Amino acid sequence: MEVASRPIRVQSIAQSGAAPQVPPEYIQPPKTRPNNPTARPSNNSHILSIDLSNAVRYAVILHTKIGTACREWGAFHVTNHCVPPKLLDEIRRMGRTFFEACSMDEKLLYSCDTSGAATEGKSTDDDQKNKTKKEKEKEETRQQENTGFSILSTSYMSI
Repeated sequence: MEVASRPIRVQSIAQSGAAPQVPPEYIQPPKTRPNNPTARPSNNSHILSIDLSNAVRYAVILHTKIGTACREWGAFHVTNHCVPPKLLDEIRRMGRTFFEACSMDEKLLYSCDTSGAATEGKSTDDDQKNKTKKEKEKEETRQQENTGFSILSTSYMSI
């Protein structure tokens, strides 16, 4: 009797220290891959930075910069965000707790669907095609209302 193999988790790959092949579930089909390889520098010495010090005055420009950074980079550094260092430390601690203290069974409760390629929360072209006109209009309205300030609560942080 053949036993079905469990999907390979990113944490186990990182902890192994080896240089394994990328598991198939983490390889995006060509049609859903980013098509702008020049958006990332050849060396990782420069990380895109977004300064929020004049966020109110330059909200439209900031919104555009954040959108571009998300599409072309996927991550960026936020400066002058006014989030207290103590809160950032607590967020990091809580993130580490999830990965270091929770059992694999607990973590799997929050895992992505392993039947397809891992999408990291990105929607695919097929997802967009399947949305109704009303859903698309609601999403567009929400995006127009969002001036980018919610990035404070969802920004990428180095954990």
